[in-house]
Amino acid sequence: MLSAITLLQPYASAVVHGPKRTENRPWRRKLPPGGLWIAIHAGVGCYDWGDRTEEQAAAEMDGLWPGMPPWEGLPRGV
Repeated sequence: MLSAITLLQPYASAVVHGPKRTENRPWRRKLPPGGLWIAIHAGVGCYDWGDRTEEQAAAEMDGLWPGMPPWEGLPRGV
């Protein structure tokens, strides 16, 4: 069974590359016996950081993903 989830950047890449190990959603998905493959779709948009500047957002992400690639290099819409 294959399921897909859309995540905004930089979280989509953080899940794929490993530094973000969990994704919290209000709904639960029942796992079939034998496991489940999940496709990660990187949305076209980026996460809305509200009033924070790009530098402040980058500092927050450094705690989640030290050495994160530049925002411009993260894939979108794929």
